[in-house]
Amino acid sequence: MSRIHIERTVTAALEFSCTFGETEHLNPRIAALALTVVLLAGCQFTSRSPAPSPSFVRQTAPSSPVPSSSPSSPAATPFPSIHGTAIAALSTQTALVSVGDRILRTSNGGATWTIVRDGPIASDDFIRDIQWVGDVAYAASTKGLIRSEKLGSGWQVVSARRDLQRLDLLSQTLGYAISDPQPLGHGTILLRTLDGGKSFQPVDPGLGPVQWVQFLSTQLGWVAGPRGIAVTYDAGVHWTRQLTFPSGTFDRGTSNDPPFWIAQVGFRDSLQGFAYYRTAWTLMNQSAGVIYYTADGGRTWQGKVCTCGYISIGPAVLMGAKPGLPAGSPDSDLDVTGSLSASIVDANGVTNETRICSTGSAGATWTCSRLPFVTFAPGHMASVAATRWLILSAPATAEAVIATSADGGATWAVRATITAG
Repeated sequence: MSRIHIERTVTAALEFSCTFGETEHLNPRIAALALTVVLLAGCQFTSRSPAPSPSFVRQTAPSSPVPSSSPSSPAATPFPSIHGTAIAALSTQTALVSVGDRILRTSNGGATWTIVRDGPIASDDFIRDIQWVGDVAYAASTKGLIRSEKLGSGWQVVSARRDLQRLDLLSQTLGYAISDPQPLGHGTILLRTLDGGKSFQPVDPGLGPVQWVQFLSTQLGWVAGPRGIAVTYDAGVHWTRQLTFPSGTFDRGTSNDPPFWIAQVGFRDSLQGFAYYRTAWTLMNQSAGVIYYTADGGRTWQGKVCTCGYISIGPAVLMGAKPGLPAGSPDSDLDVTGSLSASIVDANGVTNETRICSTGSAGATWTCSRLPFVTFAPGHMASVAATRWLILSAPATAEAVIATSADGGATWAVRATITAG
């Protein structure tokens, strides 16, 4: 066994021993090593509880944009500590971010941030998704669906539903959501609301588990799950399957287990769009994923790139995809920035670094730039024109870092740091 493989195996064992890793996915040699590391490292199994210390926001004075730099040397993988980072951009000047159960707003391009909804940032309560509908915002949280007044101020509870994972609201009355009743966090049911989220009714697109929904208009929308992609042209009354994967390809095949993969679709117009399938959990910081692309509204899809090798993906599923997709954190969504362009936050626990990886060729080729102001820090990105908004969770320091870019991600400036405790 090579030195690098040993280091990665020890890292995986530490993660398993200190964070309740799922033993059913460990092979016997790694499981044995995990037990040894538990004894040597002296890890203690403790339950999570809300952080007693108050949190604060440290504004960062505007500084010169930070260019990309060379990757740092590998380091030990830190353990996650902050839940619920999400971001929603209204314009190049106004955006909301959530960190745990707290929401912050900027109205000046990220130069200053104001807490518009207070709450703990390191507890079991957190916000899963946040979205603008005009100049009013909605957020799906572990406490229910909440709604703001104008420009993200004055938050009130709309519904006590705690199972909403993702939102796609089209107006202040009509919209869709993904629900996970268990909840395991990966979505299973598509819901529709006609009264602004006060009530929801299930919608069956005939797809099995549903993990992602996007509507471009009140009539045209797509859903994605581990078994494929479906489209509707009549507001969800009828659905047409566009892409089908055999049962068990991207899920674990049983109703009691979470899907093995997470699915996403992303369209900027009615014809050109992306689909992103990636592992929902990983071992030894190894990920797997496939990017698909369509130029005809999803009638045909092409595999573009994949993270191949660690997890076997059959040729019929790859659909022509070649190696070249960054591995990164499985929590990162694909931010579709244009008809041919998209970006991913690539947080790599093996090399202990975070990169922004982008494509401008419909996913065929990718370029990555390391962020020099953080190490391993999963996060999410939103874009408006050439402006990029970024929220990262740095587990090594129990901090959330907000950064912006005005040049399409070529350079970045850190805007604020939010510390837990």
